[in-house]
Amino acid sequence: MGQGYLSVNLNWGEGVLPAPGTQVLVKDGDKVLYTLTTDENGKTAPVPLSVADLEREPGHGCARYNTYDVEVKSTRASGGVVVHGVQIFDGVESDLPVTLHPPTRDGSSEEISIPVEHGIDFRSAPETDAVPQDADYARGRAATNTVKFPAYITVHIGYYTDGGKNVTVPFKDYIKNVACSEICPNWHEAALYANIYCQISFALNRIYTIWYRSRGYSFDITNNTRTDQYYVEGREIFANVAAVVDKIFDNYLKRHGRSEPYFSIYCNGTTSTCDGLSQWGSEFLAEDGYSAMDIIHYYYPKDLELAVASEISYNNDTYPGYLLQEGMDDDNVQILQDYLNRISTDFPLIPKIPNPNGYFDATTKAAVKKFQEIFGLTADGLVGKSTWYEISRIYVAVKHLAELDSEGERIGIGKTPPTAWLTTGAKNEYVVELQFLINYIAQFYNSIPSVVEDASYGQTTKDAVTAFQKAFGLSATGNVDATTWKKLYDVYWSLQDSVPGNTEPTPPVPTPPDPTPPTPPATGPEYPGYLLKLGQDGENIRLMQEYLNKLSTVYPSIPLLTADGKFGPATQQAVIAFQKLFGLSADGIIGKSTWDKIVAEYQKIPTGSVPQYPGYLLKVGSSGDDVTTLQTYLAAIQKLYPSIPALTADGQFGSGTAASVKEFQSLFGLTADGIVGKATWDKVVSVYQTLSSASAPQYSGYSLSTGSSGDAVRLVQTYLNNLSASYPSIPWGIADGIFGTGTKNAVVAFQKLFGLTADGVVGKGTWNKLVSLNNVQDFLTQGYSATAPTTLSATASAATPAALSAAAPLAASRTLRAASAAAPAAAPAVTADASASATESSTTGSSATSAASSQKLDSTTILTALLLMQALGKKKQ
Repeated sequence: MGQGYLSVNLNWGEGVLPAPGTQVLVKDGDKVLYTLTTDENGKTAPVPLSVADLEREPGHGCARYNTYDVEVKSTRASGGVVVHGVQIFDGVESDLPVTLHPPTRDGSSEEISIPVEHGIDFRSAPETDAVPQDADYARGRAATNTVKFPAYITVHIGYYTDGGKNVTVPFKDYIKNVACSEICPNWHEAALYANIYCQISFALNRIYTIWYRSRGYSFDITNNTRTDQYYVEGREIFANVAAVVDKIFDNYLKRHGRSEPYFSIYCNGTTSTCDGLSQWGSEFLAEDGYSAMDIIHYYYPKDLELAVASEISYNNDTYPGYLLQEGMDDDNVQILQDYLNRISTDFPLIPKIPNPNGYFDATTKAAVKKFQEIFGLTADGLVGKSTWYEISRIYVAVKHLAELDSEGERIGIGKTPPTAWLTTGAKNEYVVELQFLINYIAQFYNSIPSVVEDASYGQTTKDAVTAFQKAFGLSATGNVDATTWKKLYDVYWSLQDSVPGNTEPTPPVPTPPDPTPPTPPATGPEYPGYLLKLGQDGENIRLMQEYLNKLSTVYPSIPLLTADGKFGPATQQAVIAFQKLFGLSADGIIGKSTWDKIVAEYQKIPTGSVPQYPGYLLKVGSSGDDVTTLQTYLAAIQKLYPSIPALTADGQFGSGTAASVKEFQSLFGLTADGIVGKATWDKVVSVYQTLSSASAPQYSGYSLSTGSSGDAVRLVQTYLNNLSASYPSIPWGIADGIFGTGTKNAVVAFQKLFGLTADGVVGKGTWNKLVSLNNVQDFLTQGYSATAPTTLSATASAATPAALSAAAPLAASRTLRAASAAAPAAAPAVTADASASATESSTTGSSATSAASSQKLDSTTILTALLLMQALGKKKQ
C-alpha cells in the first residue's frame, strides 16, 4: 500500500482572499476520513491518504493513484462545494485550490468533478490545422513580433466551435494545470521538464500566432486535446509539478536564429502517435538517463534551444487600435508592409512594396486594396481592425508559424552557411536568409542592388545575386550554390568584424573592392571607416546621437537620446527609426550609408528650427501644414500622456483633434477650449522637446477593482499616494499591490476630484488619467524622465496642473506627506484591505477643477517646512 498527501486551499472571489476557519471534509465515498479547518491563509495541513498497490503496464495509464472527494462546509457559500475525483499519487503531495462563490438561491452545493481517468489515458494527436481557413469566419489580427510572457491566458472549455464557457487564468497557473492533467506526476524529473517545456511553447505559439483570436474567437486556446492541451477546471495541483513550473514558466523552445515559440505538438505515444514528442516515450528515455533537452532533441529538430520571455504582457491582442492609412508613419505600418510583401509571394497579384520603411505611401495603399479584393473585404486601402486581422491570419498561414515546418521569424545569422541550392522560383526560409544578407552587404557596395525581403527568389533577387557574384569574382550565374553561400557569409562577417576591438577571428576580406563606393557628403564629418553598433562607445557615437536628436525635432518618430557617447538599446532604436524613414536596411547599425545619410539630412535642418506659432488660431475647421505639425507633436506626446485621445496627423482639425487639444490643455493648466493659440502652441512644442524614448505604463486591458492584486495595483496605489500629497481628500495607503477597501476609497476620491465616474474601479480612463498626471508632475518638476513601460517605479508620482504651479512647493508637500505618514502622531495609514477610515471632502456643487484647486496645501506652510527641513539638514551635517 502506497501513500500520498492532500492539502486544500480555500479562497474567495477571484482566488485572492483567503477563507480561514472553514470546515473541510476529506471523504472516501460516504466515509469521512478527515475533518479539517483552514488556517489564517485559507489552507489545511496536508493529510496522508492511501494509494492502492495498483500497477499498470507502462505506457497504459498513470500507475498507482486513488481518487477521493473533498467537501467544503461554508456558511458564506450556503450549500458549500463538493469536489469529486481528487487524484492522489503515491509519494506525491496534491494541493486542491477551491474558490468559494456566493450562495445559490436554492442553497445547493456547487459540484465539481475531476475526470476519473488521467488526461494521458485519452490524449490524442492534435489536429495541426484544426481551425477552418475559409473566409466565412470572423477576421483576426496580426501575430506579434516579440515573444512576451502573458500574465493571463483565456481558455475555451470544449472544442473551439462548441458553445462552452471561457475562463481567464494566470498563465503560470494554466501551465501547472495542464502539466498535472497531461502527464503523470511520478515520472522522472527529466520527463517532467521536457513535457512542460513543450506545453509552454505550445501555448505561447497559440498566443504568438493569434491562432484563435485572428479568426474572431475571444479566447487564446481550448482545453480540447483534438486541437490543444488538456485543462481541467478546478483540479488538484501536484506539488512537485508546480515546483518545476515555478522554475521554468517563462522558458520556451525556439529554433536557433528564430524568434517564434516552436509549435511543439505532442501525443501520448500509445493510443495515438504524431510527428512530435511522445509523452510515454519521454518517460522511457528519462529512465534511460536522457536529460530534458536530450529528450527534446530526440523528437524535434536538433537546433531547438531554450529562450526566456523576459517581458510581460497583459493583453494578448495586438491590434494597434487605430486606422492605418496613407500618409501615416509608424512601426505598425512597417509590420503591415513586411506582412504584405511576404503574403504577395503566395498571392502574386498583390504588388510588392519596394521600400517597406514604415511610411504608408501609394504603393502600400495599392497592396492593401489588392489584398482586400482577394479576401472579400471592402477595397478602400484603409487598414482597420478587419483588414489588420485578416492580413495577420494569412501571414501566419503562409509562414506556417503554427506548424512543425514553420518558415520561422529569423533573428540572426550564424557562422555556418547553408548548402541549399537556390534558383528562380524558390520559396523557403533560405531565401529569407539570402535576401537579408544581400540587403546588408548592399549598404557597402553600390553595384549590388537591395531587394524586397519576401521569401521569394524572383528576378530582382537573381539580379542582386548576379551583381554580388560579379563584384566578388564568382561565376555570375544568378544561382546560389555552396560557393556563393560561403562568400556571402565571408563578406557579411568581415563587415561585422571590422569593428575595432572585436576579438573574433576576421574572415577573408572580400575582393575586389567596391568599384563604385558611395559618394560622401559634400561637407561634414566623414565616415570613420568601421561600423558603429550596440555596445560601443566614443566620440563618433556621441556625434551621431547629437545629429539624431536634432533630426528628431523634424521627424518625431526618431526618439530623443542622451548624447553620452554610449551605443545602447535606445540609440539602436533611434538608428532603426531613422533607417526606416529613409529606406535603409533597418538593422540598427551605422555603416557608411547610414552615416552619410544622417549627416546629409542633419545639414538640411535650418539652425534653431523650432516650429513657430503660425500667428492665427487653429481650431475645428482649420487645415494645412500647421495642423499636421500640431497633430504630429500631440501624437508623440500621447505616448507619455495616455489620457490624451490618440489622433492621426492628416492636416484636418476635426473634433478628434479638438478633443486631444482639450485634454492636453487640461493636463497642463491651460484653458481647455480645444483652440490652439500661442500659449497652447508653445506648450505643445515645449512638452514635445522634453520627450524621451520611453513610453508610459500601458493599461493592461482589464479593470482593477476590489480583490485585484499585482504590480499594476501597486502602481495605482503609488500614484494615488503621491497625488494625496497635494489633495488631502485622497487617503494615503500602503502600496502593497492588493486592491482592498482603502485603495477603493482612494480611487473614488481621485475620480470625484477629476470628473470621472466615481465607481472605485480603475478602468482605462482612470488609469490613463493617473499616468498622465504623474508624467505632468515629472515634466514640471524636473523635465521628463519616464520609466519604461514594464517598470513600476516605487518613486513614480502624480499631480494636477492646479497643484503644480510651483515645483518647490509640490516637492515640499510630497515630503511633508511622506514624513507625516511615518510620524507616530499621524493618522493611521490605510492598508489595502483595511476598512476605510479616511473621510472624503465633499465636492458637491462645484466642478472637479475648482474642488481640486481648493484643496492645495498652503504655500506659506510648505515653504516654511522646506526652510525648516533645510536647516535641520545643515544641523545634522
